[in-house]
Parts: sequence; C-alpha cells; structure tokens
Amino acid sequence: MLGHANRLLALLSVIALSAVLTSCNANERPNAASEPSSSASPIQSFAASSPDSPSFEPISSPLSEPEAANTADSSDDDQDNGVGVSNAQPSDDSPTVGSPVIADKPFDGGHPMLHGIALMETDASIESRFGTSSAKYALPGDSTTIDMWDYPGFSVGFNSDGLVVFIEISSSDVTSGVLGLTTGITGSEAADLLQILDHPQTHVLTMEVTGGWLKLDLDPDTHEVLSIKLIGSQ
Repeated sequence: MLGHANRLLALLSVIALSAVLTSCNANERPNAASEPSSSASPIQSFAASSPDSPSFEPISSPLSEPEAANTADSSDDDQDNGVGVSNAQPSDDSPTVGSPVIADKPFDGGHPMLHGIALMETDASIESRFGTSSAKYALPGDSTTIDMWDYPGFSVGFNSDGLVVFIEISSSDVTSGVLGLTTGITGSEAADLLQILDHPQTHVLTMEVTGGWLKLDLDPDTHEVLSIKLIGSQ
C-alpha cells in the first residue's frame, strides 16, 4: 500500500514539471517573434509586408551627361560654322522685276535715254526689266498707230515692229535717268540743265537728239515741268 502511494506521488510530480516547462516555452515564443530584425531597412520591411506594392526605381533625366555634353558641343560647332536661324531681312534696295535701279547721268543727246530706256529697244526687253504693264492700248497717229504700255508714273510706246518710239515720264516719283532732270522743276532750270533756250512765253521745251527729240511740257501758270518725253523720228 505504501509503495503504491509513492508511485502515484512521483507521477504527479512529473506531470506538474511538464506543465511548468510547457508554459515557459509558450511565453518565450511571442517575445522572440515580436522583436524585429535590426538588419532590415524600413524600405525592405515595407516591401516585405506589401508584396503587391509597386517597385520604386530612380527616374533618369531625358539626356544622360554624355549626351548633354555632345548636344552642347554640337551647338557650339553650329555657331562656329555660322549655322543657325538668321533674323536678317532681305534688302529692299535689291533690284527686282518691275523696279530696276536707274542711275542718273548727264544727258547725252548722242545716245538719248529716258528712265533707262533707249529708242528702238524691244518690247521683250522692256517687259523683262519692268514687268507686265498695268494697261495696254493703241494710240492712233497721223501715219501710224503706237501701242502704249502704261506703268506707274511712266509710259512706253512701240511701233508695229515692237520697238520703242516713245517714252514719257509724268511723275516726280520716277527718275528720268538724267542728272537733275525731273518733273516739278521750273522750265528755266530744265533749260539750263540741258543747255537750251527757254522762252518765258512758251509752254514747251524741245531738244533735238539722235533718232528723235526730247520734249518737256510746261505748266502754263507756274512754268514748271509737267512731263518729260523722248520721241523717236521713225
């Protein structure tokens, strides 16, 4: 009977000891799991806890440093070679069809010209230099008909062969090509310039030239030059 009691007491002691050990192990596991690893960074912990979160990569500039340097070098080369956008405007003094440059020269009766046009010049030459006229019409004469071409401030007449036989300037905006000679000056000034006689009572100044006549019409009241004409004899 005493031996049976001793065995029962030993068994209870073993059971109690097992319960104590189990309880201790259970208390130690949460503590170990609750302590985070000191080697993990905050970003790594965030990525580990959010597997569906997008990854973050550094954003690069549109041009890397070597490419930017090449672009700068290319720009410098263009400047050295004169390549680039120019703001310069074309010169308004450049001669174009319809507005040729007419140089003023002393009048030469042996080779008369008016506004840079000579007698017997062809109609093709006139059109190539001054462009298409603003108006064309026939001007009947005593023995022949002249084909007139009008331009701003001056007119040109052609015979049946298309050769110049008449030039008239009617505006001071059009240069005569004769140094000092223009509409608006007085008859006496024009006579002195051309070295011809000026009669105060006349309304016309004339001068004979090779192949025709130079004629200046004067205002009856002011005696100023109204028009300048070069008229062919043919």
